[in-house]
Amino acid sequence: MKANQNLSSKERKYLILQRLLNSEHLSYQQLSNEYYVSRSSIANDIASVKQILAEEKVRLTFDNSGTYLTGGEISRQRVLKRLIMDLINDIKTNHFMLSTLLDQSLYEQVAILFRSILRQSQIEVPESYLQDILISTVIVIQRGKENQHIQLGTKRQFGKLFFQFDKYPLVYELLKSIEDNRIYQFSKADFQYLTYVILGNGFKYFMVNSTIPDSFKVKVKQLIVRVGEGVNTDFSQDSRLESDLMVHLYQLVLRLQAHTTVINPVLDEIRKSYRKLFGVVWYALNDFGNDNNLMISADEVGFVTIHFQAALERSKKVRKVLFVCPNGIGTSALISAKLRQILPDITLIEVVSVDKLKQQDLSDVDLIISTVIITDARISYVKISPLMSAEDMKKIMSRYIDITLAQNSREIVSNETSLTPALKMLTGHVFFVMMYQTF
Repeated sequence: MKANQNLSSKERKYLILQRLLNSEHLSYQQLSNEYYVSRSSIANDIASVKQILAEEKVRLTFDNSGTYLTGGEISRQRVLKRLIMDLINDIKTNHFMLSTLLDQSLYEQVAILFRSILRQSQIEVPESYLQDILISTVIVIQRGKENQHIQLGTKRQFGKLFFQFDKYPLVYELLKSIEDNRIYQFSKADFQYLTYVILGNGFKYFMVNSTIPDSFKVKVKQLIVRVGEGVNTDFSQDSRLESDLMVHLYQLVLRLQAHTTVINPVLDEIRKSYRKLFGVVWYALNDFGNDNNLMISADEVGFVTIHFQAALERSKKVRKVLFVCPNGIGTSALISAKLRQILPDITLIEVVSVDKLKQQDLSDVDLIISTVIITDARISYVKISPLMSAEDMKKIMSRYIDITLAQNSREIVSNETSLTPALKMLTGHVFFVMMYQTF
């Protein structure tokens, strides 16, 4: 193990946080002496630690014996999972630090068991969900072996689903495999907590003959309407958005009832790319959370934002391409078929003659492709050979990308300057931008 004086600032910060998670009381002077750095350096480390803890609503406090961590074991495990996920998702992963936080041998052992059971059951769980399940499970085992146990009071029981194994036999089989292989013996609280972690990462994969309550579906539909009003878009006809959100939000509720969450590795990119939509979704989810007594994190807001952004992409106007060709039906059919291969999202390709082009309404046309030179084209066009060569395909794709990017830029400007519907929703709550600043 590295000597304390050779630690980087990041390594030192993670080790201090790990010690706090293990219930140590630490003083600035003590840490300064142990890590051979100044008290001001330790103060900066503690400030960074507080920012990490704030992501999981966990606080530091202090007394005569030093600074220590408040909160129960579940909140501490959430913090530990966030640290591990940050290291795993970092392209410059510090394997020394990762090995101090996660028993990688145990992780591989549990992963082999879980993957084998899922493979035998012919169930494919998305890798990000499976990773979250594996890390959560290993943390429970690691902490349990260190006598750091999850405690669930009678007021924190997770609901009527527990120990009804006929509803989710696969969950029982996954956790029981760890006990059968003498890796760890779960307590009742461990089993309950991990059951909700697993269901929260894959309700539709692990539940058998279970349906989402009608009352919950009504709340999801209300959320969709509220976000639609905020971005001035009617989502009522998007059945895919509704079905995807039903499952995602039900899993979200299961996760939050267990006081856990899924770490969103692209949260910063979502905030930057879809700033307005993120804000509207955050506010709508805040009301949704209040109705269900849930505290919804920025990670979860980011995931839901992606569902709505996908719906916005689906709602965009279909692009129309005109193909001008004087060489007959055969050539037109051939080139139309080739166009559909390289531009799969186009559903409307219209073939016109040179003469008809002069009378054509071009107000809804995005691109003209022609085998002849057009001298009076009212919009730009791409000139190609009658049989459309590979070079022609490249020219068409390049022009199409330029058109798409230009249109997206105009939409972003329009969205940023047309905030009236969103501002009506956010009246008195504009502070959300500061609440979700990047630490």
